[in-house]
Amino acid sequence: MLPSPRAALSPLAAPDVMDGQAQAGAPLGTAGQDSFGLIELYVALKAKSVAILCGSAGSGKLAAARAVGSWLAGSGPASYQEMVGHAWWASRCEAVALFTEAQQRFNHDKIMALMEEAARDPAAGRISVALLSRISPAEWGYLAALALQVDRGRICLESDGRRRGPAAGSAILLIATADTAAPCPWDSDLLRTTSVIPWGGGGRGWARFAEPRWPPDEDALFVEARVRTPQDALRRLRGLAGWRDEKLKPLLVVTQAMAVHAVPDANRAASEALLYLANAWTRDGAGLFSPSLEENFPLALQLALILAVLPRLEGRPSVPAEARDGIAAILADRASAARP
Repeated sequence: MLPSPRAALSPLAAPDVMDGQAQAGAPLGTAGQDSFGLIELYVALKAKSVAILCGSAGSGKLAAARAVGSWLAGSGPASYQEMVGHAWWASRCEAVALFTEAQQRFNHDKIMALMEEAARDPAAGRISVALLSRISPAEWGYLAALALQVDRGRICLESDGRRRGPAAGSAILLIATADTAAPCPWDSDLLRTTSVIPWGGGGRGWARFAEPRWPPDEDALFVEARVRTPQDALRRLRGLAGWRDEKLKPLLVVTQAMAVHAVPDANRAASEALLYLANAWTRDGAGLFSPSLEENFPLALQLALILAVLPRLEGRPSVPAEARDGIAAILADRASAARP
């Protein structure tokens, strides 16, 4: 049976990851905290500017989003903005639809203002972060449209009859949390621009050998440190000491089987997987999950598979046997680490 990205596959997220927010630019994570889930989110944001943490209530996804978002945000007072993603507070009100629309308009205008402020001084290099907490299925479509605009570097969305923009998206990050995933199948535009990260568990199985690290300077040079094209991704991977292209064979077996059986966006899945892989290393070739190439690579490959490949296979009546077997082999160690 093909594992689902909605099943909170990641054993790397811990519910007690952080109390409150991290100071911008300060070291993220302390002794005793399981920081693997934070690194997964960090790697995802390096690959794409929009990320959604999806998992059960109380799993720690909001604390993780706050920690990473405030750590990356610039020092300006408006660089980090947190908003209620959906008007859950109005669920018992008679005018629930009115309050829901008001909350959506408030969030929209606040995000637009954040992006416009960043566009006024793009050379400053500041990172601005917007966090939407507990979005509902109704907001997934809005996020898909917003993510597309961020990806293109221009914001031109209608609100109250006014056109807002343009705004540069290169220094803008958008993080959202959701207790419920969007209806199956996944929206293809959403997957192209957004990392949907399964969140849950709290297992620490990988701690038996890996040593996650937070590079002291990458937050300050986030835009320069990230990789956003397959060509640059291959260039970074091939620059690693001890790298061999044969390491990509398990991934290519899966994506080529998808392409042969006409799975939509199979080639795009392969390209996106390369981005997640490359962003699991710093510009200087230091692994984020582990200093060792032989330990960092399988962790990065599993994350790439979960974010780039599994969502595109979910809901299909049949999955190519080669792809299914390849996925099982890549995720085997991850599944065993999640078991007590």
